[in-house]
Amino acid sequence: MKKIFIPILTIAALGIASCGNKTTTETAVAEASVETTCGGANCSALEGEWSLTAIAVADSTTYTPSENEGTTVTFLCDSTVSFNTNCNTVGGQYLVNGDSITLGYLFSTKMACPDMRAEELLSAVLPQVKTYSICGDSVATLKTDNENTYISLSRNCKGGCTAEQEQ
Repeated sequence: MKKIFIPILTIAALGIASCGNKTTTETAVAEASVETTCGGANCSALEGEWSLTAIAVADSTTYTPSENEGTTVTFLCDSTVSFNTNCNTVGGQYLVNGDSITLGYLFSTKMACPDMRAEELLSAVLPQVKTYSICGDSVATLKTDNENTYISLSRNCKGGCTAEQEQ
């Protein structure tokens, strides 16, 4: 009985120990999302729905979606974010501290689309995003260490924005 019990106990202990393989960023984002209270002072200025206006990659590529593409980004107060193109969705968690933003593990659907530029550039730029700025509460820029690589957004005000947000 002891000969069987010890190997089983060892395997169980190794299995439990291997569960702790999340990165520091993923753990910090997950812990922060538990502490966030919706609608309260802990919500980020990014909270809400935004339209993607441009993705720039190191002066070599700039992608600007057409009016009818409807590519949106939604930051929720529970620290979740989703990027929706006409074809795929990228989502996950985010953490804001001052003007710093950390995007945790991001998932993505992988449907084949006639035009995959938005998906390809989001996949390239999102992991590099480190800070953000908001101008007049209506234009946001997700910035990387390279000033020529960024994502530009404009706030969607569908009757739910204050006069200040519509400026």
